[in-house]
Amino acid sequence: MYAGAREVEDWKMKAMAMEREKAELARERDQAIEDLRNVESAFSDVHSKYERIKGILKNSRRNQELLEDRDLEMQARLSETEARILEIQNEVRIRLTKYILDVDQIPQPKYL
Repeated sequence: MYAGAREVEDWKMKAMAMEREKAELARERDQAIEDLRNVESAFSDVHSKYERIKGILKNSRRNQELLEDRDLEMQARLSETEARILEIQNEVRIRLTKYILDVDQIPQPKYL
């Protein structure tokens, strides 16, 4: 009987060791699941930030293109305006020269 009791005791010890190992594996599994959830959450946060920054960069590029287009338009308008100013200045010079020549041709009144 002593041998049978010893076998029962061995089986109980093995069963307790297996229960401890099972509990440890369950803890490791739960920890792995929690770690996975944390990684998924962190990835989701990083991905959200990436998408937000991607949108910001897209808007920034579009704004830059718009500003460059507006700059070219304004430079063209400025050139046109400067050309128009030169035309007006030349027209004024021509008219002023003609006016001066016309005034010089008017006979001066003779005073007594």
